[in-house]
Amino acid sequence: MSSKPHARNKPTSAKANRAKDLRLELGLTRVELARLADLSEKTLDRVERGAQSFRETTYRKIFNALNKARTKEGLPALVYQDLFKTEGTREV
Repeated sequence: MSSKPHARNKPTSAKANRAKDLRLELGLTRVELARLADLSEKTLDRVERGAQSFRETTYRKIFNALNKARTKEGLPALVYQDLFKTEGTREV
């Protein structure tokens, strides 16, 4: 039995679509958000589609980048669990 050093969590499609919706509401392209989150555009695309499981740090990067962009626009901060929390995901 091997232990995984990093938990991987797959968002539901609704949660994945929420990330995309928030990106679009801010008027950000996938390239812009990926750059803000320090991720590849391909990774961000997979997250938005709910295509595979990712490390918690990947979701955190997107969350932080969205909040950074929201702050710049004078919008209130997001709550992490509202964006990516799914069943079986630990509180962070």
